[in-house]
Amino acid sequence: MENKGNIEAAVADLLRSDTLDWEQYQVIYGSSYVDSAGWTPEEVNAFQDAIYKTEKDFHQVAQELPSKTVRECVEFYYTWKKACPDDYRKLRNLRRKRQLLELNLQQASPPFIAIRIDLIS
Repeated sequence: MENKGNIEAAVADLLRSDTLDWEQYQVIYGSSYVDSAGWTPEEVNAFQDAIYKTEKDFHQVAQELPSKTVRECVEFYYTWKKACPDDYRKLRNLRRKRQLLELNLQQASPPFIAIRIDLIS
């Protein structure tokens, strides 16, 4: 099924896909659907709370969701950001505000200047 850019051969393979021995194509045969783990509404809400709180630190998100692995949280994140664009926008805006706040704090604090004070006795 490697057609190396030959479109006609690729179409011919697709047309006969019902007769192919899929076991010989391990990339396809052994794969699982992304986000194949089910998520309850409670887990989705807990995920959203954790993602807002940790700002995409998936190890911490997974710690807040004991029934989910880091991998499952990462997979779900990409589904969530497409399925819930308003919530994703909220996360993006939250991260931007925190970055701007940190930048403003850095600019507002005077730089450390070493001042030598000689004490004359």
